[in-house]
Amino acid sequence: MAFQSAENQNKLVWAWEQFARRYKASDVIWGYDLVNEPIERNVAEDADDWQDLSERLAKAIRAVDAKHAILVEPAAGDDCRAIRRLRPINVPNVVYNVHMYAPHQFTHQGVYGANGAFAKACVYPGEFNAWDGAPMEKWNKAKMEEFMKPVFEFQKKYGVRVILGEFSAVRWAPDNSAYRWLKDVIEIAEEHDWDGLYHSYSLYDGWSVQHDEVREHTAPATAPTDREKLLREWFAKNRKPQ
Repeated sequence: MAFQSAENQNKLVWAWEQFARRYKASDVIWGYDLVNEPIERNVAEDADDWQDLSERLAKAIRAVDAKHAILVEPAAGDDCRAIRRLRPINVPNVVYNVHMYAPHQFTHQGVYGANGAFAKACVYPGEFNAWDGAPMEKWNKAKMEEFMKPVFEFQKKYGVRVILGEFSAVRWAPDNSAYRWLKDVIEIAEEHDWDGLYHSYSLYDGWSVQHDEVREHTAPATAPTDREKLLREWFAKNRKPQ
């Protein structure tokens, strides 16, 4: 998040005011995500920390647009555990947005190339580092629930709405295990009545549920993959957003 200076923060507030004016009557847009995966480092003395800046942004939007949801992500890259640092934003219709890619050793295997981070092929459930330098741990559905628990606690304590704004695992994870990972994440989110957005459909074929599990296959599969069928099963249960 390159908004450590008061000058840049003021520009961001101004930009969101312009977006809100432009789209306040739109029926296509559901909500405004203030900053994607904010990372809070050293902030200038005359600047706001992420808590205060997100509240300032939300209030600036609400002064213009009372219609659309405002999505707030916790700092530290939108890690589920970072939500402990947030307090609820004092404006109406705020949704708290978290992303789920843990453990990165599994979800991002091979994304950065054969010699990059997370290059080793691995199967879920299994033993993983959650991130570089973390200890090896057994990751299964119970571990995923433990990792996401701070969000459950925040949701229950404050009675807020939560959206799983991104979640995914690369399609070439061995033994079709991206399907098992996705199934566990969706079931956990549904148990806690979260909204969800799969990442992503056409941005990068590594995340595509329309491509099969063979990395070298760069064209969509001729038949629905297990991952696509899983998403479609849950899509069929959708309720119209409020």
